[in-house]
Amino acid sequence: MSEVDFRDFNSAEAWFETQSIEMRCAMASLAALRVVAEIGRSKASSKGPLALASLRATLISAGRGSGQPTDMDWGAAADPAANSATRSANSTADSTVFSAVNYCLSATNFTTISANSATNSVNSAADFATDFATTLDASLDHAALIRTPVWGEQDVPDIIAENHRGFLGFLFANDAWTFWREFYEGMWNGTFDNWDLAFEVIRIEDAEWEKGHVHIDEVIEALRDGRVSPASTEEKRTTELGLKT
Repeated sequence: MSEVDFRDFNSAEAWFETQSIEMRCAMASLAALRVVAEIGRSKASSKGPLALASLRATLISAGRGSGQPTDMDWGAAADPAANSATRSANSTADSTVFSAVNYCLSATNFTTISANSATNSVNSAADFATDFATTLDASLDHAALIRTPVWGEQDVPDIIAENHRGFLGFLFANDAWTFWREFYEGMWNGTFDNWDLAFEVIRIEDAEWEKGHVHIDEVIEALRDGRVSPASTEEKRTTELGLKT
């Protein structure tokens, strides 16, 4: 990997076209996780919707990057999440926050692009790979990469570390962000492992996401508590919790 010049678009594009979609998604999601904390700079009134849309988009890309499950309809999950992230990005006047949400949007785009074309979404993952090129093992596969701390062995830049602490404070301040705090902090540290629940979250119907983070937390906690189990019928799951069939 260190032989690839990720600062050069053509070189990066050529490398990405040789990689599996899982590898591209893993890299794109970790790239997004480096900057998603910028959302903490947004106004209080818009922070919740921005955070939910961005974390949802990043979760989907990370899920695809994990390589499981094989029966997931990633397009059905990614398309509405990308639309939500686009609306959220367009709702903020802060250019830094706008860029952060767009990183998450780009990560979602990686979920559905064809295996032989990374052209339209290469930039965010290329930025990530540029910094990581000297620390990543060239033999690292997507499953190992998704378990790698967001900053690897590098020192986190001071401004990023400050934003990270502030964003964690925001997520810790309200129990309705419990799952997202676990996901964000776990991915940041390379320790997130609750993928069974994560994949159920990805399957939640788009109409439910439109009801906001408090409602989504209620759905997630119902899944976590087993009030809706994997053995439930698809009709029951859809009716009670708005889950994708």
